[in-house]
This record gives sequence, structure tokens and C-alpha cells, in this order.
Amino acid sequence: LNTSRVSGSTAAKVAGETCEKSGNLLDDCIEQLFGFPLDESGSISIDDLLEHGTRQLDEFNRDIRRLFRENGIDTSKPVELGSRYGTGETVVTNDHPDKEKIGQLLRDNPELSNDFKRITGMLELAEIGRQALEFQNAYRQNPQQAVAQYAHLFNTKLTSTVLLEDNRAQIQFQRIPKAAVPNAMGYQEQVPGG
Repeated sequence: LNTSRVSGSTAAKVAGETCEKSGNLLDDCIEQLFGFPLDESGSISIDDLLEHGTRQLDEFNRDIRRLFRENGIDTSKPVELGSRYGTGETVVTNDHPDKEKIGQLLRDNPELSNDFKRITGMLELAEIGRQALEFQNAYRQNPQQAVAQYAHLFNTKLTSTVLLEDNRAQIQFQRIPKAAVPNAMGYQEQVPGG
């Protein structure tokens, strides 16, 4: 995997099934997925993901704050948004006093939730790529030390939330142990003897 650039052929493995079913060109599918077109070489860089993801996060912030004002949501207190594991539902993850109202607004405006998922997905992918490049560079210098230093990349999962505070939106990344993530069926696997 070349984490510095994602080519159209690599993306085809991700989006190709949807594109084949809908009959759209791969470039159109990538543009729909990320909200911006591939560059002239037919690829997307980590910098592209960061640039477009950050711009889209700013637009999302502007749109959701307008919605908050229109619906009397207290914007003087930080709002932290994340995705519920298993359903992908966009939820308030902190104890904001208007948590229920915000949740209902997000359910009533699914395009806003879809934007949130696209943006956080893009920025998470960029962060994963950035961390993978750091690991690859360290591995070239000293493989054993790199594996020890970057072991967290192999036994944790990157997740993110977006903090809306002081009229800004900021993505925050966390790593959680893979063992703490329920499997796709919604239950924890039993470990023998434990």
C-alpha cells in the first residue's frame, strides 16, 4: 500500500463495486465519495484529503452552526460529535445541555450527518496515512525499533470526534484497543479462559 497516494486502481477496489452496479465512471464515484475530483494523475494524496477535508469541515461547521442558531441550540458550550459504533449514527458525545435537540436535528437532516461521515472518514484516512508513512520511514531506519515504537498501529483502531467550540470545528483523534471494539455482530468474542 502506497499511503502517500491512492490511485484510481486502488480506489476501484474500494468503490468499484458500487460504480459497476450504478454504471458510473470510477472518477465520478471517487468524486461522490470524497466530494472532490481526482487530480490529473488520477490519484489522491494525503495532502489532498487534508486540504479538502479541512475545507469541508469548515463548511460543515458553518452549516451546523446556522442550524443551531435557527433552532435555539446553545452554542456557547462546546458540542462534540461522533459516530455511534455499529449504526454510524452521528451523535453528541459530550454532555451538552441540548444533546437531545441536537440529536433530533441530525436525524431530521440526514445530509448533514452524511457530510459529517464523509469529512471524518477523509480526515481519518489522511491521519492513518500520515501515521503509516511515519512507521514506514522509521522501519527503513531500524525495523525492530519501528515495530516496537509503532505497535499501537497494529492493536488499536483510530476513531475521531469533531469538537465545535468558539465558532471553530476541530477533529480529534483517539486510538482505542481493537479488543474493545465489538465485532460486526454486535457482541464481544469470548476469549478461552477469560
